[in-house]
Amino acid sequence: MKTPYEKFKSIPDASQYQSGTGITEQITKALGADEISFKQAGIGSSLSGQIGVVGKRISSRVYLSYERSLATTTMGITKLTYNLTPKPTVVTQTDEDSAIDLFYTFQFD
Repeated sequence: MKTPYEKFKSIPDASQYQSGTGITEQITKALGADEISFKQAGIGSSLSGQIGVVGKRISSRVYLSYERSLATTTMGITKLTYNLTPKPTVVTQTDEDSAIDLFYTFQFD
């Protein structure tokens, strides 16, 4: 029979599981996602407080993401972003209210 000290010594060290990457990177890899992030809800957003985001680039032009409030039980937002060319981008979103937006980017060098 092992003593409590011997049992404690046999527990694997957490560093064996990290392999030099952070926990967010490990979760991102495990889910097959390209992004896992946390941000503050913006003005006019149907979400409030802190928001968790999971995103996946489907192709060079298409990006799919899901945003959900961490503090409330409201429905999340699913967004599909499609880059038509480097300047115009179409963003569709589905939550309690669905929307389609067209963004045109101006760059000043």
